[in-house]
Amino acid sequence: MKKIRLIITKDCLNKCPKCCNNNFNIESLPIIQNYDCDELIITGGEPLGRNINKTLSLLNYLKYVDVDPNRKIFVYTNDIFHLNEIIHLIDGITLSIHNISDMKDFIFWNDVYRNNTFYNFEDSIKNKSLRLHIFKEVEIPTDLDLSDWGVKKDIEWAENCPLPKGEVLMRTKII
Repeated sequence: MKKIRLIITKDCLNKCPKCCNNNFNIESLPIIQNYDCDELIITGGEPLGRNINKTLSLLNYLKYVDVDPNRKIFVYTNDIFHLNEIIHLIDGITLSIHNISDMKDFIFWNDVYRNNTFYNFEDSIKNKSLRLHIFKEVEIPTDLDLSDWGVKKDIEWAENCPLPKGEVLMRTKII
């Protein structure tokens, strides 16, 4: 199985001191030439937020032009507010909650979309992989419904952020 972890931008507002991207020179990574893989993991920097248009362009290209029904597409992010714009184009998301501010954003988003009569949250996430990585310092409210999410708690920054076995780290031409 060929897995590509694709950095589409180095831009991120968080500037986390232990971010994996601090461990290598992004410009020295190989540039992706084609999307021939079993699994494509789109990451950054931050692939959503200020970079949402770039991510949407890539996802639409993969969904409607470079179509491969066997390829799975995942997005790694900590920006919950653009999930509704991309969820129909991906197979799953890994959302990182680094701090209490991220948790407050997640709680707000979760309440809004679960209770919105114009947006069918349950249909939009059907058959999607939803993973929530909650860092060690963040408290999880006891009344928060996380039933749709695969939750990993007490996440800590990994020293040198080793790439998972079998993955290839690449970047887009313009980051």
